Amino acid sequence: LSAKRLAFQLSDSDKGFDRGEYIPINLHSSGEIAYSGKGRVLRIEHSPHGQRIAVRLTSGPIDLDQLMARHSELKLRRALLESPANDAEQVHPDYRVACADAVHLLRRYRRLMDKFESHFEEQGNGDSLKVFAQCERSFKREWNNVCATANAAARQCLTDTESVMATKRFTEAVVTPELTEAPLWRHAYEKRHGYAPDAQLLTMLFSGARLGQSAYSRMMHQIALEHPVMTALVARMRSLKKLIAKVVTQQQDKGEVRITSLGCGPAKEMVSFLMEHEVQSPLKLTLIDRSEEALAAAHLEIGRLRSLWGEKLHIDCLYLPVDAMIQDTEVISALAPQHLIYSSGLLDSIGNVPAKALISRLYGRLNVNGHMALGAMVAPGRNMWSMEFVLDWSLAYRTAPAMSELTTGLPNAEVTLANDENDVAWMLHIKRSQ
Repeated sequence: LSAKRLAFQLSDSDKGFDRGEYIPINLHSSGEIAYSGKGRVLRIEHSPHGQRIAVRLTSGPIDLDQLMARHSELKLRRALLESPANDAEQVHPDYRVACADAVHLLRRYRRLMDKFESHFEEQGNGDSLKVFAQCERSFKREWNNVCATANAAARQCLTDTESVMATKRFTEAVVTPELTEAPLWRHAYEKRHGYAPDAQLLTMLFSGARLGQSAYSRMMHQIALEHPVMTALVARMRSLKKLIAKVVTQQQDKGEVRITSLGCGPAKEMVSFLMEHEVQSPLKLTLIDRSEEALAAAHLEIGRLRSLWGEKLHIDCLYLPVDAMIQDTEVISALAPQHLIYSSGLLDSIGNVPAKALISRLYGRLNVNGHMALGAMVAPGRNMWSMEFVLDWSLAYRTAPAMSELTTGLPNAEVTLANDENDVAWMLHIKRSQ
């Protein structure tokens, strides 16, 4: 959407349009019309998911500031109508009890630790570290039980979309504010919805530092650091760094090494590898992501290492939305045969059908003996409550058969599937043998 143009997608079952056709345009926000006008169809693109229609507005440009103001007004009005009081009626009673237990636990320990912290500040630190360590051990036991109960209760709320959304709004109004005093919980919740972990979140995960303004917030930050999904993200990065090192070593003195990272984010694993290793062969990196901000951060960090690699290091950064990664055959087909293609978390945000199509396309760009590595989350989601409802961080969870299905039909493929020690995340390895 811009002041004079917009684009939208139609499913194959929707009525199509003809190029040059004049059509009415209504933009809806929160169930109400925020803009009404007319436009002329400029371009029609066909894709596996339907038609993409590009339109030039003929009734005058959109006042984007006014449109956003109207959107905010309608969003606020809807938020007031969908208040937690109304949502509570749609939330399963067992789930409300589980949330109450979680809030009670969090507030009890916050009050206890704030009291001890004030005492130690007045009387001297004394055995403060010992006392707070004991609090943390006790809290972890109780918190794990609360999370297990809440996760089980959350499954009873998955009956329909309306119930799920009401339950999520209820959770974000009741439980989430109790956690966001801790930096990692807050950033994991506030980061752009649906996006992979960003540079700031990964920096917190890799540093392992206890951040926070109080003993309680530092403890809760540590709890987030030890969250199974967060530890799985760190394990993925380290696993991929080892794989990069292995592939680069195998290609030593054999010419240019070509590696592509899809959904690269801040490319922490690549930055870490380049900081710790020195090789002789030229290295061409292709970084593809849906976030220009992430690409800029990755390019900046890797660019700083040029002094170590000099002309041997070449970086291409490609900005592509997820739909384009799946549908745009030209970008993928333009890649030279790759020694390694990997994605840490792209599969976490796309369904099985587009994932299989993408894997097939990427497999076609592997060199002989080339390697593909793809991270994914294990189903059932034992951490669904904290991720989906507390943090509003939706992930795609897959069983082992579902992961194997993604690779069917790949010729001469050697496939192995590994999961981490907590049985939270998969790493799918595909090697092209011929």
